[in-house]
Amino acid sequence: MVDLEYLSLRGNSLSGSIPTEVGTMQSLVTMNLATNFFNGELPEEIGALDNLKHLYLFQNKIEGTIPDLIGTMAKLKVLFLSSNKITGFPAEVSGISDTLTELYLSDNKIAGPIPASVCDLSNLEVLFLDSNFLTGEIPDCVGANLQSLRQLYLFGNQLTGYIPQNLQNLKQLTALGLEDNEFVGDVSQGICKLTNNNGVLSELWTDCGGAEPSVACECCSTCCPGPNC
Repeated sequence: MVDLEYLSLRGNSLSGSIPTEVGTMQSLVTMNLATNFFNGELPEEIGALDNLKHLYLFQNKIEGTIPDLIGTMAKLKVLFLSSNKITGFPAEVSGISDTLTELYLSDNKIAGPIPASVCDLSNLEVLFLDSNFLTGEIPDCVGANLQSLRQLYLFGNQLTGYIPQNLQNLKQLTALGLEDNEFVGDVSQGICKLTNNNGVLSELWTDCGGAEPSVACECCSTCCPGPNC
């Protein structure tokens, strides 16, 4: 088992805590324990897997905060923890700031502001934070620091304020989901320019529908509430 590089036990109805012994599998490159019934907190020992690039644990019952040691895994590219009971994200992510390209935390129990450390993930291409309990405004650092983003999903939270104009800096963005929040105001012309022939943004969802829309948008592909929401 020490030399094992790929471990997949997805969809086997496994339950209980994730064994701490996984930390001894030093050659692992991919670990897929998704779609089971694992519960309890993520063992810190996972952070000792120095060669791990892909960690798939979605659709379990894992709870608590993601261990700080996850933020030190220098080769980690994909962290997929959607559909659990996760409540927090590491405050220090310097170890994965240059390598992590995909972060999926949809459908968890993360509350409060968008974690500031997310903005340190400078090479992030995919960010799913939808269907949580996030509050406050989208921090300016999202548009300023995450220049490689292709997909950004924040829908289904309790985010407030104006949609930051500097999201127009995300020139690679193909999908932006902001619906089912408490945003107000207009979607800026700069963001709308990403949807025309000079940009690649093909999916833009906001709360620009219904009898009394809270957001005004001239370029959204989908206005919620509506038939396609």
